[in-house]
Amino acid sequence: MNLFKKIIFYVFLTVGIAAGTLAYFYLKNSKKSTLSALTFLPDNCLLYIKTTNFFELNKKINSQSLIVDKLKFFGDINQFCNTLNSFDSLFSTNNNLKEIINNNSIHFALYNNSLSWIAAFNIKTSGNNNLIKKEFEKTFKTKTHSNIYQFSFSKKNNYYLTLKSGIVLISNSNNMIDIALNDKTIKIEKNKEFLNFQSNLKENNLVSVFVNHTNYLNSSASNKLNLSLICNKGISYGNIDIEPSQIKINGSLIPDSNDVNFAFIEQEPQNLNFMDVLPSNINYMEVFGFSSFENLNDKRNFIKPNSNSNYWKKINDSALYNLEKEFYNNATNYLVNFETET
Repeated sequence: MNLFKKIIFYVFLTVGIAAGTLAYFYLKNSKKSTLSALTFLPDNCLLYIKTTNFFELNKKINSQSLIVDKLKFFGDINQFCNTLNSFDSLFSTNNNLKEIINNNSIHFALYNNSLSWIAAFNIKTSGNNNLIKKEFEKTFKTKTHSNIYQFSFSKKNNYYLTLKSGIVLISNSNNMIDIALNDKTIKIEKNKEFLNFQSNLKENNLVSVFVNHTNYLNSSASNKLNLSLICNKGISYGNIDIEPSQIKINGSLIPDSNDVNFAFIEQEPQNLNFMDVLPSNINYMEVFGFSSFENLNDKRNFIKPNSNSNYWKKINDSALYNLEKEFYNNATNYLVNFETET
């Protein structure tokens, strides 16, 4: 009986050691990458977009948005939507790649280098790089050259893909892939303004955006989409909500001190209680809301010397009281500029 117990003990001991060894090698080969996809994205991007669900984002843009349907009449937007849909179709045909993409954070950054862009994301297990590379070769119908895959959806546009340290990089420029892989390249994760944006992100928001207006203003992208109408210099960021009939961005605008929008910093939002007094045949309207017109004027003078100071001095002296301040008080809340059809 004692001999039988010893045999059973050694059998269980052997099985336990074998199971532990197999589990170790499995965990070793399937551990997640400790690096973030942001580790490879170069700094000085024009804009950065993050989505937490690529397939859901594509569905909202290409299937559920009436506004995007109208915007597709613009060539660049139509090309972007078609490219998004092509990647969706491509990844959906491979169950392993679809599992990697699904509910995974995708980071997209646009650069002024011939409007090159990079998309980056972590694979969920980094130990099976060779297996994943084979999936890429099968899906993209191409073989790697110097660890970079080249593929296309049409004869006009080539795309490039590589895998390093458990992170996938996709770009429309082979040169941008090289820049991203260069350890000497300053990366976006070191940018203080970008880090501030990240700290204000909603973790599970479908899509978020960060715009460097200073870089954008001096790029060829401004000829396609003029974001300088929002801000010439500075940054803006926010969470985007895509609905069938509207696209909403809830975030912050932080203008440079030399930008006209700097004057509105620390102004409180105002109620839009002027709509009932406006004419009904308006075809354009621009509204500025503020809680203190006097503070607004002080900040404006910080940007540009007050050319009206002599004028106000003469008016105040003639009236024998501070008419300028009374004007500011009467102008507080909002200013409206509009055009009518007549």
